[in-house]
Amino acid sequence: MIYTHVAAGIVAAALAAWGTWQVQDWRLSGQVEQAQEQKAQAERALVLEQQDRKDQLLRARASALETYTRMEAQKNAAIDKQTQRAEANRLAAQQLRTDVDGLHGQLATVPARIAAATSAAVADYAATATKLFGQCTREYAAMAERADGHANDVQALIEAWPENPSQPAAGNTTKDHHGRQPN
Repeated sequence: MIYTHVAAGIVAAALAAWGTWQVQDWRLSGQVEQAQEQKAQAERALVLEQQDRKDQLLRARASALETYTRMEAQKNAAIDKQTQRAEANRLAAQQLRTDVDGLHGQLATVPARIAAATSAAVADYAATATKLFGQCTREYAAMAERADGHANDVQALIEAWPENPSQPAAGNTTKDHHGRQPN
C-alpha cells in the first residue's frame, strides 16, 4: 500500500510539475510574443525614422542646390550686366576722346583768329585759355572713365551679392554699407 501511495504521490508530483511547466510555457510564450511584437514595432518605427531622415536630407540637398543655382544665376547675370556696362562705358569714353580731339582742333585755331582780330594781350589770353581748357578736358575724360569703371564694379558687386530671405534686400536697407542714411 505504501507503494501505491508513493506511486500516486510521484504521479501527482509529476502531473503538478508538468502542469506548472505547461503554465510557465504558456506565460513565457506570451511574453516572448509580446516582446517580439514590441521589437517589430520598434523596427518599424526605426525604418520610418530613417526614411524621414533620408527625406529631410534630400529636401535639404534640393534646397541647397536650388539656392546655389539661384545665386550662381544671379552672379552670372551681374557679370553679364557688368560686361555690357563696361562696353557701353568704353564706347562712351571713345566717343568723348573723339569729341575732345575735335574740340582741340577747333581750339587750336582760336589763338590765331584772336591775334589777327584784336590786340596781343587778347591773343596771349586766348592761347593760355585754350591750352588750359585742353588739359582740363583730357583730365576730365580720364576721370570720367575711371569713375564709370568704379561705378560698374560697384554695381556688379551689388547685383551679385546673395540675398537672404530673412534679411531686407540690399536696396531696401535704411543705411548704406558705411552706416550712413541714403539720400
